[in-house]
Amino acid sequence: MPQQLITVGQIIDHAWDHYRKNFVELISISAWLLVLAVLYAIAFALYPSATELALSTKLTLTQDIGIYLAMFTGFIVAPIIGFWVFIALVRLIDLQATGKRRNLREVASGSWKYFWPFVLVNILFTLLLLAPTLATVPGFILIAVGAFKSLPLVGSIGTVALSLGFLVMFILVLYWAVRYFFIGYALVLDEQRGRAAFTASRKAVGHRFWPILWRVILPKILYFLVFAIIQFIIVAIVYSLIMGMAGLNIGLAERLFSILNTLIVIIITIVINPIVLITDYLIYQSAKASK
Repeated sequence: MPQQLITVGQIIDHAWDHYRKNFVELISISAWLLVLAVLYAIAFALYPSATELALSTKLTLTQDIGIYLAMFTGFIVAPIIGFWVFIALVRLIDLQATGKRRNLREVASGSWKYFWPFVLVNILFTLLLLAPTLATVPGFILIAVGAFKSLPLVGSIGTVALSLGFLVMFILVLYWAVRYFFIGYALVLDEQRGRAAFTASRKAVGHRFWPILWRVILPKILYFLVFAIIQFIIVAIVYSLIMGMAGLNIGLAERLFSILNTLIVIIITIVINPIVLITDYLIYQSAKASK
């Protein structure tokens, strides 16, 4: 007999209980994001100041290395580590939830076999969410024609068409984002790859768009509010300390703040990431059981 879909209150309670009991193991995987903190710290230590960038002064080799390292970290290293951490954490959360034997080394190394299938479904998902932007093209074309040909009526029609296009785009993006929200979980937990992951997510959500949407959003609002307050307090303290140490050296203060602010954001991400994934794991498992 199908179960009832888990409530928001149950999600928060169960997620916190799971997170609290398995904190050390979860952080052991999530902490690999500190690699990004190290790379960004090095990059920002070498990075040119905002004044040098604004004045377009000739950069030194060291400053160029800082820029390229920041770009390499953001566009290459961050996605690789982020995808792997997601896969490893979801696998670990499932082992913990089902009471199965777990070995962190095996979880970590075994997660790489899902990496490229995970990249593929995320590329497909991104393309799917970008497709609705085509709804805005007719409006842009009509506005451009109206401007170049001095046809106010055509421009006005284009403005209306553009507004409708944005509305259609918003509805489709939101609908597909919820409908296929669980593709990563379907791939990692149920071995559903490629299009099969999209089908599994769609079946799990079913005709419960709004119930799933609220369950996905509401717990995260609570989590992010709590962590945003913590981050604000820490950043305010760090800013005061930096300004006190740097004195009138604005360039040094700017560099230190960039490094420490990035470090704070990554540490908070490391801490919050597991409970967010536990939350979505609970929703996905409940959605499958209550279809």
